[in-house]
Amino acid sequence: MAHLNVPTAQVDGDMSVVLPVSGFPISGTAGAGAGSYAAPGCLIRDTGSGVVFVNEGTLAAPYWTPVTFNQQGLVGLNTDWNGATGRAGSATTDNSIDGNGVKYFGQGIEVNDADTAMTVSYPIGGPLLTFGTTNETNHSSSLGLGGTAGLWKPATNGVMVVDITLTGITDIVTRAFILAFQGDANGAQEEALDPILTGLTTTLTFSAVGTAGDNLAGLIMDSRMTAASTLFAFQNKANAAATETAANAACDVASTFPAAATYTRLRVEIDTAGNMYCFQDKALIATKLLALTTTVAHKPVFQMVNTTTTASLQCGIRRFGTWAKR
Repeated sequence: MAHLNVPTAQVDGDMSVVLPVSGFPISGTAGAGAGSYAAPGCLIRDTGSGVVFVNEGTLAAPYWTPVTFNQQGLVGLNTDWNGATGRAGSATTDNSIDGNGVKYFGQGIEVNDADTAMTVSYPIGGPLLTFGTTNETNHSSSLGLGGTAGLWKPATNGVMVVDITLTGITDIVTRAFILAFQGDANGAQEEALDPILTGLTTTLTFSAVGTAGDNLAGLIMDSRMTAASTLFAFQNKANAAATETAANAACDVASTFPAAATYTRLRVEIDTAGNMYCFQDKALIATKLLALTTTVAHKPVFQMVNTTTTASLQCGIRRFGTWAKR
């Protein structure tokens, strides 16, 4: 395959190259260009769609992100909330909170409650979305894209990615954080969406509400687990199981969610075969083969779930992104 006719560029002393690849790239130690050509800052271009990606990671473990989301072959968004209007706590329906189309939904937002307000501020370090949920067990606040049906199929849209940078405010011991792809196509992305899965001691239980827990793959930290701050990688391909146990080595990724006021970046990637790759702070922390059905349409979701009745919760979100091939 011929190289693109573009010059190389110098980035932090390393030679950044632009190379053609076939399909959207997967990140990590087995990802596109790992240990070969993917120097930090390297650019690659999918020859089928024309979409260009930059390596935010290392040569050994590249971390591929689109250079811009205004590319014809790309669908999705990446926002740092600059200019976003947020959402008043008095709002009682799911709605967009960002001009790029991020949607806010979840169980409990139908109540006129200041705890569910979403506000944008501008501290040092850039825009910050403060994201809240009510003080009822398993009430959740969620981020995703518009619409109630699935959006992308791995077999059709190729590699699917959802990526978030966030921190817990006050504590992390009264909540769950979930970043996932969900295959429910029956209106679950509404204000009444319950947690798509919950944890208790050593067991993760997939939602039994409708089909919300039938096709899931992603990362969860749930303070009700015995390993309260541990990140777990979960999957429920084609509603194969009602639960998943933390004793499963593929589920326990031996990575922890940081204490309150410390930011972490989480990412879930699904490739064209339905394999899942999970990342924390650009490092690959879990791989699950054949995690999702490639012909089922899925949508990205982030949830913060309250695990207590004694306090409302907030987290801070710096950035939220998700994408696939158009």
